[in-house]
Amino acid sequence: MINKNLENLMNIQPETLAQSQHIELKKFVLSVLNDVRLMIENEDYEKIIGSDDGDIIFHSPSGDGYGCDNYCINFAYEQGKYVDIEDIVTKLNNLKEISERYDHDIFGEIPSKKKAQPKQTTKR
Repeated sequence: MINKNLENLMNIQPETLAQSQHIELKKFVLSVLNDVRLMIENEDYEKIIGSDDGDIIFHSPSGDGYGCDNYCINFAYEQGKYVDIEDIVTKLNNLKEISERYDHDIFGEIPSKKKAQPKQTTKR
């Protein structure tokens, strides 16, 4: 008996999953930036300023009593979440590193892409 769902799941490679996630997340981030760019280009400033519901921007309090409150472009891809540019770029970078980290699968087959070099560490 063949289980197609299990077959598909078992055929997902970690580097393929991370690579696909990286590609789609990058497209999403560029789309958000392009939307904001177009609003500025078209002088639709109120669409940005008036969107303090988290759709386009969100309020980011200083939190330490010394900094300044500010507003950030929201890069959240889940409803009700708030993600700033540092968090989303960190996620993009992590996905990229994961997709490049694997040089073979569990059966020893080497994929056609260039082998990632391990990070050098120094002993103290």
